[in-house]
Amino acid sequence: MIIFNYILLLLMVLVSV
Repeated sequence: MIIFNYILLLLMVLVSV
């Protein structure tokens, strides 16, 4: 699922901040 992958990536970026 590309959408799920995109959300996961976004979540990782948010956590990184």
